[in-house]
Amino acid sequence: MAGWIFQPRYSPSGEQVATFWNRAPSPGLWLISFQHSLEGEIRQLAKATTAQVGALATQALSAAPYRGKEVRVRGFLKTSGNTATRALCYLRIDRANEQIGSNIDQRLNPSNQSAQWTPCEVTAKVDDDADMMSVGVLVYGLGKAWADEFEVDIKDSNGIWLPVPIANPGFEEAQRDKAATGWSPAGGRQAVAAEPYKGKNSLVIETIDTTNLDAWPLGWSPDGTRVYVVDRQARTVVTMSINGGAPTTVLRPSSKGFESAGITMSPDARHFVFSLEEGKSDVWIVDNFDPGSR
Repeated sequence: MAGWIFQPRYSPSGEQVATFWNRAPSPGLWLISFQHSLEGEIRQLAKATTAQVGALATQALSAAPYRGKEVRVRGFLKTSGNTATRALCYLRIDRANEQIGSNIDQRLNPSNQSAQWTPCEVTAKVDDDADMMSVGVLVYGLGKAWADEFEVDIKDSNGIWLPVPIANPGFEEAQRDKAATGWSPAGGRQAVAAEPYKGKNSLVIETIDTTNLDAWPLGWSPDGTRVYVVDRQARTVVTMSINGGAPTTVLRPSSKGFESAGITMSPDARHFVFSLEEGKSDVWIVDNFDPGSR
């Protein structure tokens, strides 16, 4: 999983985690499930106010065998023809100690907005201390995109491109309307579909617009149906359904000394404890008046 995860909070059942994740292309509030479902195991509830609408489908590969060599990702893409939707081949290289390697600016990567199947390609050099590579497809903007026939290659010392094995490159190893075997979805609705470039199947990715919210997770409702977060921009506490939708404000401290890092909540979601910076140290305990917490 590329990107940094902040403030993870387990659900009461222990089967889900709400966290702020700065994963491209759309950092924000993410819900990570540990049981597979039709919707996938990673879902975004809210995106940061500066984030774009987008989705990723990737595979993670060890970069160690290919250090110092050139890597290439190729595939075929098409979109619904909406000019707001862009689909492109994705490549990210991560070095040891969690440093980003030869990572190109994905927004400058040649993209496809055509309703016709079009080849995509991206190349980069694998750093000498590279640890992992993420390869796949990236979709920006609202709409649908289809992907098929992906491949990863490494250029040898003679300048010849040699194939690197990846799982399910043509999306043939799964049933229609199910998750694509071997691929990790992040954002949007993703499933194996018809309309292939080749073979019987392709991968369809439909991006979903979510609430703009600079969300910092606090905890969960006791029944595991809602997540409580700090809106760091508005300096309020809000709650959101795990099924998405608009947030509901449950706490709006009147003091300008309220800091999002200085608040926590009780396990039963009945009380919030926070500090105020007003020239002296105060600790406040406030009841949660949200009826949904009862």
